[in-house]
Amino acid sequence: MNKLTVLTLTFHQKDLVDILIRSFEKYRPENLEITYVVVENSNDTSYKEHTESLAKNVRWFNNPDADVGEASTANGMGIEFGKHHVKDEWTFVCHNDVAV
Repeated sequence: MNKLTVLTLTFHQKDLVDILIRSFEKYRPENLEITYVVVENSNDTSYKEHTESLAKNVRWFNNPDADVGEASTANGMGIEFGKHHVKDEWTFVCHNDVAV
């Protein structure tokens, strides 16, 4: 079985994360196992449970350093934070507005 991690950042955007995961799952080949690492760049956990229910391997993290002011800095820090939770050989890093 091939394994891939999809690492995505979000900021209060439940609908976009929902579309991302559902689209990857819809078109995922049977021989590919995907782990989704979702990094919420805020303290918002209001949709964590919903997001984790979308697929078998969803791992949700709040980025404790997200409140740094500038969005591009927060994105870079979120990616670095998320990389520490990636275990697969292959990783696809994307914003939460990506769909297959």
